[in-house]
Amino acid sequence: QRLIRQADSEPLTGLLNRGAMERNIKAFLAGEGLGGRHALIMLDFDNFKAVNDTLGHAKGDDLLVSFASVIRRVFRAGDLSSRIGGDEYMVFLKNISEADLAQEKAEALRTEMTALSRKIGVPVSVSVGIALYREDAANFERLYKAADDALYYVKNHGKNAVSFYSALSPTDAK
Repeated sequence: QRLIRQADSEPLTGLLNRGAMERNIKAFLAGEGLGGRHALIMLDFDNFKAVNDTLGHAKGDDLLVSFASVIRRVFRAGDLSSRIGGDEYMVFLKNISEADLAQEKAEALRTEMTALSRKIGVPVSVSVGIALYREDAANFERLYKAADDALYYVKNHGKNAVSFYSALSPTDAK
């Protein structure tokens, strides 16, 4: 069990790694989550390079670990969370009754990032894209692409905001 947990974890933050996250979401959607409503949330830091450039990589790593702790605190124990690479994270919110819950959680993460940014003295924010299972996509691959499209809409339109895939125009969603 310890070896499996270690193989599925991203070493710096202890969150799931990208492969384990994908496997867990696919298994959930094929089983108990098949008929439910869920949200996939993609998060990417804005201006993270400035942390590494001005404070050093150790402080950058500290910020990544601190943000992982925020994710653990903001989301429920049964939700899935992952650092999928660099300064990019993914959270899968299980069994939500309203899309507003995903919005609230995303806004909480943005608020927490503001506090973390103030502590280190370098302006860092977080851009967020959200896709809903069934409304936006019916399998992991399409759900991931929809959340990623919503994230990059935010990145290309000012950053430090939250966007749902369903809010994008057909030309924004590629």
